[in-house]
Amino acid sequence: MQESPISNQSAETGVVESSNTTRASSRSPLRYGPLRYAVVDVEIGLTDHRIHDIGALRYDGAIFHKASKEELLPFLERVEYLCGHNIIHHDAKYLFEDRQIPWRLVDTLYLSPLLFPERPYHRLVKDDKLVSDQMNNPVNDCEKARDLLLDEMARWWELARRIATSANKSPPSTEAASAKMSNSNR
Repeated sequence: MQESPISNQSAETGVVESSNTTRASSRSPLRYGPLRYAVVDVEIGLTDHRIHDIGALRYDGAIFHKASKEELLPFLERVEYLCGHNIIHHDAKYLFEDRQIPWRLVDTLYLSPLLFPERPYHRLVKDDKLVSDQMNNPVNDCEKARDLLLDEMARWWELARRIATSANKSPPSTEAASAKMSNSNR
């Protein structure tokens, strides 16, 4: 897994935070190491508006596939970033309601049009479904969201390199960019 600096401030990381979900106030200091993230998807019943299925993929390859949000919480115990496609206005609302959460939320739905404006749409492509009215598989949706997140991260760093090159500077390294962010907050 690629090493990346992690900041304790969402403005530095570009992570969008939910307005309907409260963040926990304790944050780890700036560190280097593999990202500890999970991608989550929740399937909600159209008529009863209840959780019918939950899928999650963790940074270490572990998979969660159950309908219990109570069982999901221990699975997410060592996670710092909770990612998903429309996680802010859909999944987090059903999973956490108005409870305080310890994770930084990263929503691929909001990053996609910013990083890929040339794309005509920004929904997940779900070619694994044979019948359009069947229930989605949340683990498959997590895999698609994770792939999109990795594409978004690659585009982010590509744009940073282009900007640095156009300014006749060498592209910033991950460590140099992190150090610069850390120093600007003092």
